[in-house]
Amino acid sequence: MTKVCKKCGVERTLDRFRKRDGKRTEFCYESVCKDCVAKSKREKYDRDPTALKMAQLKWNYGITEFEFNGLRKSQDDKCAICRREFIPGSLCVDHCHFSGKVRGLLCKPCNMFIALIGEDTSALVRAIEYLQKNS
Repeated sequence: MTKVCKKCGVERTLDRFRKRDGKRTEFCYESVCKDCVAKSKREKYDRDPTALKMAQLKWNYGITEFEFNGLRKSQDDKCAICRREFIPGSLCVDHCHFSGKVRGLLCKPCNMFIALIGEDTSALVRAIEYLQKNS
C-alpha cells in the first residue's frame, strides 16, 4: 500500500510514514512522510542549534529549558561537586540511572567520577577515608 506525502507530494509506501497512536491501518498514518519530517527538523536545528539541545534535554531527562536554566542559576553556574565554573562544552545533566530523577549539573570530570564509582556511596566514603589516611 502507498500514500502521498502532503508536504513533498511523493507517493511512498506506508513504511515511510509514522503510525498514529499505534494503529495499524492505512488511515492511521501521519500525512507527512518520515523524510520530510527529518528534513524539517534538520532545518529547524540548523537555524537554532540551541533548540536541539533543549529538545534533547526534554527527551533524555524530562526537563524544560526553564528548569535547566533554573538549575544553572541555583548552582551559580558552577559544578554541584567541585564548584568550578562551567566552561563551554563541560556541562552535564546528572541524573539517577534508576529513577531518572535529575540531581543537578556537573562538569564532565565530576560526572565521569560519579559514573566510574557506579553511584556507590560506600565506595565514595572509602575513597575519602583512603585519601585522608594517605595524605
